[in-house]
Amino acid sequence: HADVLGYNALVFAEYHVPVHSIVLLLRPEAAHANMTGRIAYAPRGEEGRMEFCYRVVRLWEIDAEQLIASTLGIIPLAILGRFPEGASVEEKVTAFARRIIDRVSKEASPDQAGRLITKALLLTGLRVQRNVALRIFKGIPMMQESDTYLMILEEGEEKARREVIVEVGEERLGPCDESV
Repeated sequence: HADVLGYNALVFAEYHVPVHSIVLLLRPEAAHANMTGRIAYAPRGEEGRMEFCYRVVRLWEIDAEQLIASTLGIIPLAILGRFPEGASVEEKVTAFARRIIDRVSKEASPDQAGRLITKALLLTGLRVQRNVALRIFKGIPMMQESDTYLMILEEGEEKARREVIVEVGEERLGPCDESV
């Protein structure tokens, strides 16, 4: 029976396909009491009942060294893992980011490297302030070729243009209301 083995099964025709479900919590603020690993739903007693089991993974409890030693797709998560004791969070994040960049630049294709480094940058923003994250990743050529990174830059440029338009408009026409 699938539940005894600790996973749910989807049934496709005559086949049982095991599906291992996890909820990956990125930071302690996400760890609500309702994250128990089980959801039960029964709208009409036992009729139409559903039970769904999943594993809760609290990323900050996993050793960052273990994450950085994992497969390439996992390494950006090392930024949110449990760091060794000692230096400040900023120093640890910087050290792990450098290790991620080094490993990815050696082992990944240029396209994959850009995506992985951009993911590491985005996750870094959950650990330190954005100016610190940008300083850590500034000047990394692979990231500057990443579509995701370029999209983030374009959104920032668009926001800045809007702010300038409003500022100039207010100087010439006076304060604007909410509709503007």
